[in-house]
Amino acid sequence: MSQSFFPQLFAWTIPLMGGDLMARQIHHFLMWFFILFAIVHIYLVFYHDYIEQRGETSSIIGGWKFIEEDIADKEEVTETAETITKIAKKRMKVEKETLVLGVGNLLLKDEGVGIHVIKALENEKLPAHVHLMDGGTGGLHLLSWLQGYDRIIMIDATLDNNPPGTVRLIQPRYATDFPPLMSAHEIGLKDMIDAMILTDDLPETHLIVISALNINEVGMDLTPEVKAAVPKVIRMIQEIISIHNRAYRQ
Repeated sequence: MSQSFFPQLFAWTIPLMGGDLMARQIHHFLMWFFILFAIVHIYLVFYHDYIEQRGETSSIIGGWKFIEEDIADKEEVTETAETITKIAKKRMKVEKETLVLGVGNLLLKDEGVGIHVIKALENEKLPAHVHLMDGGTGGLHLLSWLQGYDRIIMIDATLDNNPPGTVRLIQPRYATDFPPLMSAHEIGLKDMIDAMILTDDLPETHLIVISALNINEVGMDLTPEVKAAVPKVIRMIQEIISIHNRAYRQ
């Protein structure tokens, strides 16, 4: 054997194969294997292209792929059927059911602003998929009702540092996203949201909060500042509904 570097590099393969004769036989067998593999491979390529009329090889060479007419017709019918199905599903798609939920206590003046908004919305013309609910002081008893809706618009009073009558829109994903000191029934609402998160049933939620002046004084009338915010809240709700309606039609 040559003493140069390259032959010495593979010298270990001869003993591994059992000697020179066995190495030659293995080499001879592999040579014919690859020759036969190439012949069969080339045959199958032309077989599928010409005999089965698939046209893969022709498309590589000429850029055109030919298939049998009846196969083409079947594919065209299938594509047309899929297109019709997609259009039908889009037309049959039902708009998301939306619940406008007002919570609060009507006996505690501004604490009941959510209920006042619901009563005012009863005089407005709303889409058929929008429903109104007086949720009272909230709590877990509302859970079974809320789980049937795709979207909830919730209205409630809050005690914060903003001027009375300030309106804010929040999209809470967790109970901790609720503003602090949100009225006297804050704990009930947060428990309800936490329960929906745990059951993976939390719908798309929009929370509209109105800064209240006093929620401890007994009375059924809103303070002037909070009462003046009610039309603004109604316009905000209508805008939310309108935005989602436009997105649905698209």
